[in-house]
Amino acid sequence: MPPATEDRNRQRQTEMRLDSSVPPIYLPETDQRTVLRLGLNRLDSHQWLIHDQDFITFYRNKLATRQQDGERVYQALPGSEPAQRELHALVLDHLLQDHERLFNRDGERLFYLPAGLVFSTAEDSLWQTSLLVQEDLCVLEPVDNTYRLTAASVCAPSNWKLEDKIGRSLDAIHAPVPGYGSELSARVQRLFALLKVDKPLLRYNWSIQSQPELFWREDLPQRAVPADDPNGLSWRVERQVLRRLPETGAIVFSIRIFIHRCSALNETPGFRENLARLLERLPIEQRHYKGLAVRQDNT
Repeated sequence: MPPATEDRNRQRQTEMRLDSSVPPIYLPETDQRTVLRLGLNRLDSHQWLIHDQDFITFYRNKLATRQQDGERVYQALPGSEPAQRELHALVLDHLLQDHERLFNRDGERLFYLPAGLVFSTAEDSLWQTSLLVQEDLCVLEPVDNTYRLTAASVCAPSNWKLEDKIGRSLDAIHAPVPGYGSELSARVQRLFALLKVDKPLLRYNWSIQSQPELFWREDLPQRAVPADDPNGLSWRVERQVLRRLPETGAIVFSIRIFIHRCSALNETPGFRENLARLLERLPIEQRHYKGLAVRQDNT
């Protein structure tokens, strides 16, 4: 491989990794026994999106993944433009009101002050909106008596493929989740139907990785993490928020990733004990879903 190609690949790998510079936002719980739970909490709309010193890492990752992976990380169906525009306006208002120390606007220019970046506000596609925030963004709209994924910018997937999800219903999107159809489907459908404007809901999701990759896919070679080997593993958390748009009625699903190396968390009170207890309690099929190798399978 030519040296220039090796350098580009090494740079891209660095751009797609995260070692969160902020403390863990969520740690293993003492009593969790399953991944099949909603775990929802109300969230103040002023706390919708997070902006911190990790922003540049996410910004570079989005540019790098879009350049190489194109439609694998961003897709928008025809007809989703009104929801995209509404989301763009809502994000701009949120950044200028709730993160006013970081952003300033002058006409059609939005300034990210800490890094001197300048964004154009004239382009209101979901892709351009996603570059303003650390979160991945998904738009779901009511179609044929269910909600379908009509637009998404997902540059830090946790074991799922956008090309397999775009245009699909909630049940089809969650089909790989063990037990989702029987235990969660009806609750999620009801939740989406009843979600109120300006009443966002927050939940956390977790997984374990062998490397601190933001772009984490089952078809990539970094899968099959040994659950009983803490050396080199990373604790990955998704801060997920559901928020309804007032005009189109679409629901925005935002996903902010945090990744911390387990070796750095081993001294955190209860981390090792709670994680070990959690892994022992998970059914085998849920371990596989989380990408964890289990010794019984010799994987």
